Amino acid sequence: MRQSFPDAENREDMPPYDERLAQLREWAADTNSDEKWRGLPRAQVAAAVLNSLMLNPDGVGAYLEDKYTHWAMWWQLNPSPHLAEPNRATIAYATEIDPSLEWADGIYLDSVSIRHCLDEDHDPAHLAAARCPLTFSLRTGAPMVLSGMANYEFMADLRERLLARGKLLMMNLFPPATALYGHLADITGCELAGPQPDDQAMQQRIWAHQRPVSNLLQWKFAVLNRVPAWTPEEARQYFDNQLLYGFWPGISTAGGGTEPGYRGMHRYFREPGMFERDRELWREYLPVFDELNAAGWEPVTRARCEPATVRVERFGSGGIIYLTVHNPGDEPADATLSLEREWWTGALGGEPSAALRLPEGACELAEDGDAIACALQLAAKQTIVVSLSRG
Repeated sequence: MRQSFPDAENREDMPPYDERLAQLREWAADTNSDEKWRGLPRAQVAAAVLNSLMLNPDGVGAYLEDKYTHWAMWWQLNPSPHLAEPNRATIAYATEIDPSLEWADGIYLDSVSIRHCLDEDHDPAHLAAARCPLTFSLRTGAPMVLSGMANYEFMADLRERLLARGKLLMMNLFPPATALYGHLADITGCELAGPQPDDQAMQQRIWAHQRPVSNLLQWKFAVLNRVPAWTPEEARQYFDNQLLYGFWPGISTAGGGTEPGYRGMHRYFREPGMFERDRELWREYLPVFDELNAAGWEPVTRARCEPATVRVERFGSGGIIYLTVHNPGDEPADATLSLEREWWTGALGGEPSAALRLPEGACELAEDGDAIACALQLAAKQTIVVSLSRG
């Protein structure tokens, strides 16, 4: 929660910690004031901050300082809805979540990352209220609430409320925090600087299973400094990178522009020169992304590939089944798919036939002992989609 100091010209002009805390307590006690904070009575919100404030081992409240529009104190709060009320969760429900659900299909949680999971909360009242397991402090060895667990309590409570109302939960969820929260979200994704490392993509796919994933490209994370707009070749490589796991390729920025900072960033879909140039790429790829997700990702491929550096994923378990085959290397690759004959003939109800779905073309299958083989030629960084059905 942000406590601003508009008169401060620099960090040193802000009042010391004790005065900031005293101001919070004064606000919480002044229940007759008409002042508002985040749209609610200031006394109510100040009390929520005090009830939710994470304490360091020395009893000092946890905080950060920065300047956005004004120099401010960012009080670091435990968002568990099980703390004494009012708390950070009740304020969020009252001012943001419940009003939005009158018209929205769900709630979007931004910046769900491991950096928000590692703070220590030593407030005895918070330890007593915790529903998730406590852990031990790396600083003192004493029991404490890890902020990642406190965040989980809020997200799990939000998830239950949304399910009861038929609403959805979407998260801007960054690996490795996917292992803690991924199962709670209906839709996930995270911001990328470019093609995604395979270990991160695998985490996203596993925890989402067959739920949709759509990452958001922030080309080269170029906020303070501008970079050239991406080339058609770079655009195709990003699509191919996301295609392996069936992640719809979201894009915020793709480079370009000259002015630094967020305001100077060129948003891809506000730049006709970029998205019109790439329109045929979208027409080529987007139906395939839709087909893969309709079929559903499966964790066991029932297929192997040589060389082993070429990656394979399976979508579907009957009818039409897709294999995405990706060459992550910088050089072309001659690859051979090897399919488990018994499983594929059972799943398809007979001997399979194959075709290239992307790029469209023929695909010959050959006998290979107890397996069925398929030879493919992949360019550097390319993903090929093979569709298989009953012959």
